Amino acid sequence: SKKSIEIKKFPLVEKNQDGKVKAGSLEALIGYFIVDDKVDHFFLEEFLITHRFFTTTLEVLKILVSNWN
Repeated sequence: SKKSIEIKKFPLVEKNQDGKVKAGSLEALIGYFIVDDKVDHFFLEEFLITHRFFTTTLEVLKILVSNWN
């Protein structure tokens, strides 16, 4: 199920005054787009474009896969 991740164990993401995600740990950023029922498509697109500046695709995939194991 999409809600299997426990967002409580991750630090919250920091948002700007417009409510857009501005910062967070890798786990929190991934949790932000896999836990919420309403996907923020702008955030998801920006994350997928920029994640390689601060992590690897393999690390993102490991976190995603560990969620469903």
